[in-house]
Amino acid sequence: MAGLGEDIKVNGENYAVAKEVPQNTTAYTDALNFGEGGQLGAINVKGVVNEKIVLTATKKLTVKLQESATGESEDYADKFTVKEITAGAEDAYSITAGNVLFNHVLGPDSKRYTRLSLTTDDAAAAGKVDIYPQYLPR
Repeated sequence: MAGLGEDIKVNGENYAVAKEVPQNTTAYTDALNFGEGGQLGAINVKGVVNEKIVLTATKKLTVKLQESATGESEDYADKFTVKEITAGAEDAYSITAGNVLFNHVLGPDSKRYTRLSLTTDDAAAAGKVDIYPQYLPR
């Protein structure tokens, strides 16, 4: 049983474990099926830095939630941007392991299948992220 302050994870379900941040391209997580409506706002999608993420100056990391009614790869479409990070003009950007990168609750208008896309314009991007669903206490 999870104690106070611990995530109540969906048993055995992960969008990604130690997913490498892509370099100058887009990568996709696994897809999960929570049914239409995302269990009516009872599921939060959480991204946690697994290994320090580093972006070169002026480069960007974008995480988008995608959804599909069928679960077929070609049917996924962007729902919206969950997180966007742009490194400053003078400095590289980094976020250390263990930090929460984002939280997003699946809304009641969610389609049956969801996944996330991670995109960078940085050929030297580095780091890994864990992305998993967690139940929200009611």
